[in-house]
Amino acid sequence: MHDDANRAAVAAVPAEALDLVGIALRGPRNVVDRIAKGAVFHA
Repeated sequence: MHDDANRAAVAAVPAEALDLVGIALRGPRNVVDRIAKGAVFHA
């Protein structure tokens, strides 16, 4: 929905200044739950 705005915001920052970390999982809930089991999540 806001993909263009997000891309523009990231493009405005020099690559060496970006501090990005993340992971995305998509699939059936039981499979994703097994993959992520034991992971520590931080907000």
